Amino acid sequence: MIPNDINVDALAEQLTDSDVVANQAALDTLGEHADSTLQHVQSTVDTESHPEMAERLGETKVVLLKGNNLTRENSRDIAQAIKDRTDADTVLVQTTQSAGAVSDGLTRYNIENNEPLVAGSLDPADTQAFVSSAADAHSYITPVNAVALIAVLVAIPVGAISTKLALRSR
Repeated sequence: MIPNDINVDALAEQLTDSDVVANQAALDTLGEHADSTLQHVQSTVDTESHPEMAERLGETKVVLLKGNNLTRENSRDIAQAIKDRTDADTVLVQTTQSAGAVSDGLTRYNIENNEPLVAGSLDPADTQAFVSSAADAHSYITPVNAVALIAVLVAIPVGAISTKLALRSR
């Protein structure tokens, strides 16, 4: 659920001109460093400058927020709402309390393993750590599933042969 003090439509509209946006409370928190923080985050998600990340991340938008009751779940809801309203492939919502992200190119595994890098932080270095780690991360779920499938496929005939031999020996 998106908190009432977060205007997703206004944020999405601002993201048509930029890949990074912050609500007023976040800008106030950043103080005199607000402009440089936004520029640093912008350069972090600029896939033209980082083509190695472009394939995994696609068009990336970052939202920096400060507000009440910003949990991981509603940060993710905000990210999804922003993604639905923009041309973004990946949306990261960094808040002073939590973080949430959605992506067409990153797995849920990659996102959730890297969200702690930005949770509770508006620091652009943390944004860079998340983007780099999530874009470089490899999911080991597919190999694990393949090994499990092979084990099952081997166990079935072995079990059948064992049962057949046991019945013959009676």
